[in-house]
Amino acid sequence: MSMRISEIDREKLFNKHGEGITQGLLKEVFVNIDDVLYREHKAGTLKPSGTLTEGYIKIKLFGRQYAAHRLIWCWHTGAMPPDDMEIDHENHIKSDNTFTNLKLVDRKGQMKNKGLGKNSTTGVIGVATYRPTGKFRAYIRDAQGKIEHLGYRDTLEEAVALRKSAEIRLGYHPNHGKLLTSTNHQGNLL
Repeated sequence: MSMRISEIDREKLFNKHGEGITQGLLKEVFVNIDDVLYREHKAGTLKPSGTLTEGYIKIKLFGRQYAAHRLIWCWHTGAMPPDDMEIDHENHIKSDNTFTNLKLVDRKGQMKNKGLGKNSTTGVIGVATYRPTGKFRAYIRDAQGKIEHLGYRDTLEEAVALRKSAEIRLGYHPNHGKLLTSTNHQGNLL
């Protein structure tokens, strides 16, 4: 069961990157039920930890905010993610911190599973209308992060096919470009 924070040696506090947070410590402070971290409250009852902030669940621990997905990663792997790595939510639901939905990636890997932005005019990431001709322009970021022009097509469907073949060639995630959702996977966590 969890222990009170005041019982933990305050000299072993952690920096903003999570150094010092261990799997063992998390298991002392939280109870994990289906990858939702709970804390013990009054009379031994459990309450889900965290608040929803910009779609992500943030958990306060020792006076600092941590992304719940980083704590869940540590819970399952035994270590916090390195500072130069990110946790990708494969299904694009930022509050779905089930371990099977989380993937450790670098920044380029994270950008290969990006959801459709709200400013898309065609409804397809990497395809835009080229106003001077009325054709559809397909483009993608290559392995170096530079925009690669794929070509102009007369129809949206042709431009989308061009873009999708480039995504496969460059190893993009199958969910890349799908509509982002704000669904709170864990229901009434807050």
